[in-house]
Amino acid sequence: MRRLKPTDIRLAISERPFPELFLSLGCGFYLFFVLYFYKAYNIQLGVSFSGHSHLERSLAIGLETFLIFYLLERYLSPALRLDAFWQKLLWRGAETFVGANFCFVLFNYFWHWTEWDWPGYTLLLREYAMAMIVPLLVFGVLKENLQIKKQQKTAPENQNLNIKASNGKVELALRPDDFFYAKAEDNYLRIFYRGEKGTEIHMLRRTMKSMEDELAPETGMVRCHRSYLANPKQVRKIVREKGAWFAVLDGGNSIPVSKSRLKDLGVKTTENIRHS
Repeated sequence: MRRLKPTDIRLAISERPFPELFLSLGCGFYLFFVLYFYKAYNIQLGVSFSGHSHLERSLAIGLETFLIFYLLERYLSPALRLDAFWQKLLWRGAETFVGANFCFVLFNYFWHWTEWDWPGYTLLLREYAMAMIVPLLVFGVLKENLQIKKQQKTAPENQNLNIKASNGKVELALRPDDFFYAKAEDNYLRIFYRGEKGTEIHMLRRTMKSMEDELAPETGMVRCHRSYLANPKQVRKIVREKGAWFAVLDGGNSIPVSKSRLKDLGVKTTENIRHS
């Protein structure tokens, strides 16, 4: 069993389950607030056909919204890997659409299905979407600010890159930008880095897999090939030679790149090389 590190625990606490819980509670409470306290959307204040009061109906709709958003955020959103802004925007729209449909069913239950028609459906979709704009926008702004503060807080900790051997002893300490790449040779690694005399090499006993697990999540290093772990910041261009891809690093070093990992290096331009 792998021994948990303090960084693993901090990461688990910061990422799950609080963000989706905060978003879901915000959406549910805000909808309850506008329905019960603000009395928005011409909501009936008396008892419904089902015998539920204004408070009970407002609570039920707020709770339904909380559950829908929480389940979608907790169990479906992580599997979708939403990175681009337009992907996140579409996902928020999808969450709102699902929540509105469940709300439409619940609303008709309270009023014995007297509003089960197309005009009632489109009206509820529009009103539900209008209500969700505020909590979703507030959550997005707060999350962005928290991420910026977190990056600023952790920046000093990442100034030094401590490369350890298999026994846990730090054998090489350098700035992240000075790391070029690591090459696996059986159970050893050759570390290529920028030193006082240009590119220097340090060999240590360690597997590539353990090096990747430790460095990649926090530093952005990329396993660009089975035997190579590269620093994307040092990649100057990608070239193709005899059907194979290579990354040319700062200082003239060249390492092979698997075709499936080209995009991970963040280089958009390619150059074909003619051979004699």
